[in-house]
Amino acid sequence: MPTEAEELARLLPRTRAQIVEHRATITRQIKAKLHQFGLIAPSSRRRMSNRYLREIAAWSLPAELSVSLTFLAEQWRFATRQLIEMRRVLREQAHAQPTLETVYRSVPGIGEVVARTLATELGDMTRFANERALFSYTGLTPSEHSSGASVRRGHISRQGSSRIRQLLVETAWRALPRDPVLQERFDRIAAPRGKNAPSWPLLDG
Repeated sequence: MPTEAEELARLLPRTRAQIVEHRATITRQIKAKLHQFGLIAPSSRRRMSNRYLREIAAWSLPAELSVSLTFLAEQWRFATRQLIEMRRVLREQAHAQPTLETVYRSVPGIGEVVARTLATELGDMTRFANERALFSYTGLTPSEHSSGASVRRGHISRQGSSRIRQLLVETAWRALPRDPVLQERFDRIAAPRGKNAPSWPLLDG
């Protein structure tokens, strides 16, 4: 069981993830309204930003739509300011754990956000008896189907922390162009199976 101090430390990256998801929801709401009134194409992938919001505010829009978009823009900007402040707080937390921070940041594909999340969720990993226990906690252990003497391994079990699993998967995608050995192994496995890179907002902001 995690201690109270450990649970308190986890509050910061978890709260940040909630703010990121909230801002992503606001972005979708703004784009949905713009698409509803034919102002952007449904396939538009332009990232939301203060500059984009200023452009929208300069458009000649019906009063009701302008008010709705203005309120949503204010919420987006507020969430953005919160993320900036949260980054400062997370850096202070990281400075208090220099050894642990160095270990996680040494892994290709892991930046300050993921490092903080893993450091607070997994710690120094001494609480795991072995690798299998760690894999089980993150839900990365292959599922097994037994029939008599035969055992077939299938997809990962997806038990345990889905948030940690998501971060590890996204980190692996980011690590590919930074690690030639990992890239070569991935290409070999993906050749007969194909590949489809996922996208999540967890590392946004």
